[in-house]
Amino acid sequence: MPDQFNLKDIYEQNLNFLIGAGASHGFLPTLALEIKDDDGKKHTFETLAKIFESNSPMKCLLFMLYYRECIKPGLPCIWPKGVPAPPRAPVKEVVIGEYKLFINTLIRVLDRQKDSAKKANIFTTNYDNCIETACEELLTEHVAPFYVNDGSSGFQKRIFHTKNFNNRVINKGAFERYDQTLPQLNILHAHGSVHWEKAGRDRTLLMKFEQADRL
Repeated sequence: MPDQFNLKDIYEQNLNFLIGAGASHGFLPTLALEIKDDDGKKHTFETLAKIFESNSPMKCLLFMLYYRECIKPGLPCIWPKGVPAPPRAPVKEVVIGEYKLFINTLIRVLDRQKDSAKKANIFTTNYDNCIETACEELLTEHVAPFYVNDGSSGFQKRIFHTKNFNNRVINKGAFERYDQTLPQLNILHAHGSVHWEKAGRDRTLLMKFEQADRL
């Protein structure tokens, strides 16, 4: 296997990325804990959940701690009208910056594809919205035209459905003189997101239309 490869070799391929645990470390904590077993190996929320599987009170306390430490810091926060959101902590700014660098590079790769695909799938097992935040900031900065598809549709309430990933956006220009397929990023949260909540008996996932937390 060669030590190097030509980036041009992947331009016309189906691009899929998997972002897993630790990618957002600094924005949200990982599942690792300081508690150690008899061999000196550190426990995680997952290993302790297995140990306390038959101990309901301890399991309940463990998941309360998990929510407070790993879920709550990533929940959206709405600031009162006229009150500016405080700046992000430097460590979180670094994490979002790395995501923006990755997404910006990916968009430029997609933009060079010759066919009409220009699409990449980003699978993430993380609950946070770092990818969405980075995309939104790049769009605000007008770095490059692209479209983000997170599987949701709607206005006041964003309703998630997998069929929405089949949607594409075509730019026809001011006078419809040409068709231009915008680079598209499909964001797929395999384990769900802290920005979702169940709605109705059909267990449809509802994405609240709220201002993201910038703390």
